[in-house]
Order: sequence, then structure tokens, then C-alpha cells
Amino acid sequence: MLLAACGKMVLNPVQTTILQNHSAFIEPEVGHVPETENEVIADSKTLELLGVPMELGATVPLELNIRDETITRKFTLCGWWKSAPAFNVGQIFASHVYVDAHLDELQCAYYDDYAMTGAISAYIMFPSSINLQAKLDRLLSDSGFSSVETDLNYVDSNVNWSYLSTNFGMDAGTMVGLGCGLLLIAFTGYLIIYNIFKFPLCVTSAFMGC
Repeated sequence: MLLAACGKMVLNPVQTTILQNHSAFIEPEVGHVPETENEVIADSKTLELLGVPMELGATVPLELNIRDETITRKFTLCGWWKSAPAFNVGQIFASHVYVDAHLDELQCAYYDDYAMTGAISAYIMFPSSINLQAKLDRLLSDSGFSSVETDLNYVDSNVNWSYLSTNFGMDAGTMVGLGCGLLLIAFTGYLIIYNIFKFPLCVTSAFMGC
């Protein structure tokens, strides 16, 4: 699940990276977590599409869109991981040092212009993957936020794409319909089995003169 909102998180770099890796199915294979201002780590598919060789120390040129202004910066690749087939979004992580060095351009103005620059993306894990959207909506409501885009306290949120197959719920009407369908199938099976056994029994009785 992804929440995009203004605010401040107090987590050390290692703790943040572990949380991101776990929730986004990232298992770093080569290198280390970004530590300096110009270091980044990325998934293999993103590096392939950017034409960047998977070599430690390789240059990663990026064009950053900062509130409709394009800024070109060069970073150094300090690690990568194999892209997950179920995760179809490219990912590049920078360090906290980079964020601190560019706070002036990363000020959050999401509620004014809805720009994602400076917004915080928080990953939330629930105990189970059943009915995630309802759980997420309730969490937002209990926290004083809204998932309705026109509301002043709106927070952009979505369920991780990998869990979409479990993101469903059943209302009373659906449950009644499903129950009736199961009963109909069971009753039909009973009639079929009953007639199959009844027919040989009747034939045998007629043959014996009963």
C-alpha cells in the first residue's frame, strides 16, 4: 500500500531501507544502501531501460521533474536487485544525505498544486491480505484523512498491485447469492445420484417379479 502525503518521518536510513525492501519485494543482490549524496540503488529492469550497465560505480544520468522544471543530475550506482515480475514500476532509491542537501527543492506543496515533489510515500503492512482496500479506507478515516479526491484532507493511496487479486469483499447480497448457488448445486447433485441408484433398483425389482 502506498500513501502519498506531506509530513515528516523519523527513521534512520537503514531502518527505512529495510521497510521499503520488505514491502516492495526488494532483495538487494549486489552493492550496498546509498550513503553519499550522489549514490543510488535501482532494480535491474530500470537500469536496462536507462542503458546503464549493472556495474558498481556506473554513472546513472537522470532527468528529474521538479514542479515542471527539468533538472539533470548524474548519480553513481552503488547496488541493484533483480526486478520482481509482479512489480511493473521502476524504482531508484537515493540517500538521506541527498534529501538533506536538496531540501529547498523538495518542499512539499502537495495540497496546493498536487505535485508529488517532496511528498512522503509510506508503506503500510496489514496482518493479512484480505479486503485490503476496505482496511486502507478505514485507516485513512480513523487517522483523520479521506480517500475522496475533492476533500481538503484527501490523501492519495492505493493497494500494492501484487495484492489486487485478494482485494475484494462480499456484501450480504453477494453472500446470499453465493449460498443459494451452492445449495442449488448440492440439490442437483443429490437428484442425479438418487435417480442413478433408483433406476437399477426398479429394474431389478421388475425383473424378479416384485
